[in-house]
Order: sequence, then C-alpha cells, then structure tokens
Amino acid sequence: MERLTDRILAVADAHPDATALIFRGKRTGYGALARRVRTLAAAVRGTAAPVALHATKTPGTVAAMLGCLLAGVPYVPIDPSVPAARRELILRDSGAQLLLVDDGAPGVRSPALDGSSAAVVVPLGRLEEEAPGGEAVGEPSDIANILYTSGSTGRPKGVLTTHTNAVTFLRWAQDLIGVRADDVVACYAPLHFDMHVFDLFGTLSRGAAVLLLDDRTILFPEAVCRVLREEGATSMYAVPSAWIGLLRSATLADKGLPRLRTLMYSGEEFPVPPLRELAALLPQAGIVNIYGPVETNAVTALVVRPEHLRLDRIPIGLPFGDSKVFLIDTAGRVLTEPGAEGEIVVHTATMCEGYLGDPAMTTASRITVESKGEAYEAYRTGDYGVRDADGLLHFRGRRDGRIKTRGFRVEIGEVEAGLGAHPAVQDVVVSTRPHPERTHELIAFVTLRTPGSLAPAELVAWCRKLLPAHMVPRELRILDGLPHTGTGKADRVALKQMAAVPEERC
Repeated sequence: MERLTDRILAVADAHPDATALIFRGKRTGYGALARRVRTLAAAVRGTAAPVALHATKTPGTVAAMLGCLLAGVPYVPIDPSVPAARRELILRDSGAQLLLVDDGAPGVRSPALDGSSAAVVVPLGRLEEEAPGGEAVGEPSDIANILYTSGSTGRPKGVLTTHTNAVTFLRWAQDLIGVRADDVVACYAPLHFDMHVFDLFGTLSRGAAVLLLDDRTILFPEAVCRVLREEGATSMYAVPSAWIGLLRSATLADKGLPRLRTLMYSGEEFPVPPLRELAALLPQAGIVNIYGPVETNAVTALVVRPEHLRLDRIPIGLPFGDSKVFLIDTAGRVLTEPGAEGEIVVHTATMCEGYLGDPAMTTASRITVESKGEAYEAYRTGDYGVRDADGLLHFRGRRDGRIKTRGFRVEIGEVEAGLGAHPAVQDVVVSTRPHPERTHELIAFVTLRTPGSLAPAELVAWCRKLLPAHMVPRELRILDGLPHTGTGKADRVALKQMAAVPEERC
C-alpha cells in the first residue's frame, strides 16, 4: 500500500533545500518539514485512537497531518471556529483522545475543553519536545483521515478516507492538472475541507511549494490577491464564492495574476456571468471545474472552454480517471439516452470506506448498478444530472434536504435539529433562497410553544453555539403556525415561496 507520505518524504530526501511551504512570507524547506514530520510521527506512534487537529492553516498543522499519516494514525481535522458543543461531539464520535494545537502560530488559541471531554489539548511544541527517538513509521493503516460533514440525522457524520482513495485521486488529478516542481499552489480552502488533499499532498508529492493563505487573510479579497501576486501563485483551488469575492479586488482588476496558470473550482455551481468575468481578467489561466462529494473526492472534471462560457450553466464534465459515472432512475436502472435525467451514482477507487460507526448509513449510501452485463458497487451522490449528446455530464440539482452554501454541503435536517433542540421551539422548517455568490441562503421558519416567548435574535444566538457559521440561517422568521399539506405535513413548497421574498427590515 502506498501512503500519502511516501512520495513527499522521497522528495524531501532528494531536495531538502527546496521550498515546501510559504506562510506569511516565511519559507519552510522540504528538509526542515521532513524532520518535523518524522518527529511528530514518533510522538503519536502507537496511539490507538485517531488524533484530532485544531485545523488552523499553519505549517505546524500540515506537519502534524503528515506526522499522523506516517505513524499510521488517522487524523481528524476540526474547524477552529466550530462551536464547542459540535467540537465535543466530533471528539467523542471519532474517539480522539488528543487534540493537537499549533502553539507556534501567532494568534492561535487553544480550545478550552472542560473536564468531561474525552480529549486533552496538546500543543505541538510540547509534543515535539517529548517525542521519543527511533523509527517513526507506524503499522500500516489504510485509513488516512476522518472528515466530518453535515448529517441528515442532526449529527455530523465521519467520512472514512483511505490512503488508497487519496493516492488514486492525486494520480488522476496530476494527469489533469500536472503540478510541476516550480509551481506555487495556493491553499485557500480550510484544512477541515477535503480540498486540502490536493492542495497539500498533491503539491508536496511533486516537489512544488504550498502557499498557505492563513485564516485571517482569506477574509479580505484584496489581501488574498496581493499575496497571490507577491508569491507568484501558479494555481489555486477554491469554491466559486471565493473566486467571486476576488472579483471585487482592485488588484485583480488592475494588475491581474500574471503567473496564475490554473484556476480550479469545486463545491458548488459557478454562476456563469462572474465566471466569464473572471476568465476575461485571467486570460492566461486554464479553468477546471471539478465535481464530487467528500465521500468520493473528485468524480468528474471539465476543462472550461469558451463554448462552455456561452451556456446558461457550466457542465461538470467527464469521469475522473477510471471512475464510472451512471445516471439511474428511481428503480435503479441505468439511463443511457442523452437528456434523460437521473441520480448521479459513482463507481470509483476513490470511494470512501464508509461512515464511522454507522454501517447502516454506509449501506444506504450505496447501490449495485448493472451495466453492459457487469455489476458495480456505486455511491449515491444524491445529485441529479443529464448527459448531452457529447457525453458531458450536466448537474441538475440535489435531492430534497441537501444543499450547498459557500461550498459547504449542508443537510437541512441537521439545521432543523439544532433549532428544534431549543426548549421554546414547537416546530421548525428550514428552506433556502438562491444567492448569486453563496449559491443558497438558509431561511428558517419557526413556531413557538408559547407565542412571544422568544425573539429571532435569541434563536440565532442559540444556533451559533451549536452549528458552524455556514449552517446558521441567514433569516429566522417566527410564525404563528406553519402551512400544511393535505396529508398534515409541513408545506415546504409554500415555505420555499415565502423564503424567496426577503423579509422586510425596518
């Protein structure tokens, strides 16, 4: 089994003086990174449980990820801004007993865990000081990481990604993108997002430099553009809303990004008008649309051409590598005729092992597909699409209850569960409203057990304690009662129509 660290450490041993990481203007060489990785691997070697990471975007966190992989210990990246209740849930669900924090990064604060937590906070500096010597490589374990994503049951679910999944994806991505040793690849996405697999491991395995755009810089498009120009970034992979944000930058409009040769996006649909504008501002950069859920990483890819920019919606392309992508009807039959809409299901070597501790959910996410006399185990994406006459796949929507906002997948049921947990709430339905930059905004409709007992602002504050920022509703409307269908269910169609009209504000 090839590990994610194998090629990276081989590069480090062959080219120790080459730049591996760029962070806030400072360079870390491959040799220095490899020494730190081996030290951290020795420190966590033998750990029975996965290791959680306070996933601030720093060289220390990158070294900790690689150290865990080298030691044969899965890592669990946790969003540093996540509410304490959600962080605790992830720690307990994953079984992590250590939460590593990069104490050497300016402005990084250790999360406060109470005495009931199963994990203890360990600064990387202390871990390195106390690391034993000896061989750092641990027993082979194919599980590389556990990435938590929104769950329809009201709980986040842990996706088990293997070394084999990731190495396969990177091999296919290199065939498409072709990262070179002289490249500078900007890491924009947060490290708890699956995009980091390409940004970090795809770059370092080729001897190129990773430009870590720190968590504060990405809040300001002008700052991002300035850093990309100053460091000569040649590639960046980000969600469309991030690229759209950069369109507001005077630096991009006036000076462009002359060294950028590859612009990749994923996570949500890119509205065509701003993509056309971006293509005009960066004429030298190739544009690649990558599609796929976290459970499979990339599934399809499209090199966006001028003819695609003339369409109303950008296609999501052709299958990645050796993947097989099928469209099925409600009976599970494969649809082959152009224009027939069906659910997108995928047979691929990048399909995850399943969901941690939930075999029933793992089974429900898969289906056996019969095609041309062969049977394939496939992952059900919950997305719908069509193929055109040229075989290109076009995205047509998501199954009810699952949407994307700002590049993050959100299960409506989890947001509703969070709101419904408030003791004053009687009933709740969360709907969506299209947004030109964020894809969707969440609009919550709530009824109270006692009318007038709670203000919308109090419920929003409640949400912020339980849910990540991207899952907090943009608007929260308290109603006397929810509309219902003839069968007694909440009328989600009527509520979606209400959500489409922004609430009047004084």
